[in-house]
Amino acid sequence: MCDRYNIILDMANGLQYLHTARNECVLHRDIKPSNVMLDENLSCAKLCDFGLVKQINHDEVTPGRQTTVIGTRSYLDPECIRTSIVSAASDVYSFGLVLLEIACGRQPTMLAAAWPQQQEQPRRVGTGLVPPQEISRRYGRREAEG
Repeated sequence: MCDRYNIILDMANGLQYLHTARNECVLHRDIKPSNVMLDENLSCAKLCDFGLVKQINHDEVTPGRQTTVIGTRSYLDPECIRTSIVSAASDVYSFGLVLLEIACGRQPTMLAAAWPQQQEQPRRVGTGLVPPQEISRRYGRREAEG
């Protein structure tokens, strides 16, 4: 339990540093468990994968900035999805979902109604084996005739 607490604390400190300790606010935009590195003892955490980072001035942090919505869908802030405005609060929302995942042991899911109609609806992948006929249909291959 102590290790989980330290991991959560390290993540929170890293997020606070990104949002406040620099000249510009750095928005990670993809806070999720797979973007956290742990040390060999699984007791110290560091945020990683800064490929979706957006930097904004501190005076823009509250209103945020309109942008393309990117990130892992089940960890995205619904308000960000609705308005396309990203802010530090969006990262905090994602961090809260990670906390819930650590506490409950369940990954977050989103309802299809939360997504605008023009976007692809989220769906679970890997729920079972795909029959060979379905693979053939999807990829245009014909089964060998017997």
